[in-house]
Amino acid sequence: MKFLIFPNYVYRYNIKVSQQDQNFLKLIAKNHKYDEHYTTFYKENILSLPQIINLKKTLEDIFDKLNLKVLHAWVQGYGEDNFHDCHTHPECMYSCVLYLNCSNESSNTIFYHPTHPHSSMYHIEKTSIKIKPKIGKLVIFPSYLPHTVLPNKDKKRLVLSANLIQKH
Repeated sequence: MKFLIFPNYVYRYNIKVSQQDQNFLKLIAKNHKYDEHYTTFYKENILSLPQIINLKKTLEDIFDKLNLKVLHAWVQGYGEDNFHDCHTHPECMYSCVLYLNCSNESSNTIFYHPTHPHSSMYHIEKTSIKIKPKIGKLVIFPSYLPHTVLPNKDKKRLVLSANLIQKH
């Protein structure tokens, strides 16, 4: 008998992100520099800011349909050559990335098979998937999927990320 275990459902949506929200979140990110990154990860939940109430409502409507709620959300800006090491989000059920700003030179987000870095031992054919940034693209993924951002080639890549848990 053969059966699938640990399916990896990933959800993708395209949403409208206003220029006003993009500009506001870009400004917020630039005011929070840690090492070489611009991030609000160490601050309050970015979705609690009243200036982006419409974006918050749009995201919450999507999360509601999936029976999910936000545990923590932040923005992260990438300068040239900035990257994010391969990681997971163990404290939640799902995570998401919403591309707020980008160009053709912005780095992809690369998702790996859950057995990464040992996928070849299991003879897995497809070990990674690249997601090309596009303004308004929202990707919701299981938080146990290893993912990374390779060195960025522009100064425009800006994302809103969130950790999500199941509603009770």
